Amino acid sequence: MLKNTKCQPYLKKVPWLCFHTLLQQEVTGVLHQAGSYGKAVVMPDLGDLALLVKDEGYQGEFFEPNSVASLALAIEVLVTNEAHRLNIAKANYKAATAYPMEKITNMYLNSFDKIINIKVPQTKVVLEPATAE
Repeated sequence: MLKNTKCQPYLKKVPWLCFHTLLQQEVTGVLHQAGSYGKAVVMPDLGDLALLVKDEGYQGEFFEPNSVASLALAIEVLVTNEAHRLNIAKANYKAATAYPMEKITNMYLNSFDKIINIKVPQTKVVLEPATAE
């Protein structure tokens, strides 16, 4: 997350953000923070991540990882279509403020449990939900 860094003032000023990382865990926290600022996003289509993001109500322009052309097209869509960008920004704000972080964490853990148990059915893995302290 970008808390307590020099990045937060910029989040208020930019109309959209691009996540170029190929690590799912880096995208989810920053996506939530970007959504809390009402920002549209461009992010890599990392398979299960895209499904989780959409399940939570977030929207964005997805690009194929390792494809410069796909990334350029996703950015172009947000830059050239303001109405579309604003709709995505509003949806992301709504998604980011709909649930407390604990509930979001538990939703991810439940989804990950399902994915793990589908991909590795002989071993039942259960992730423990987070608790508020």
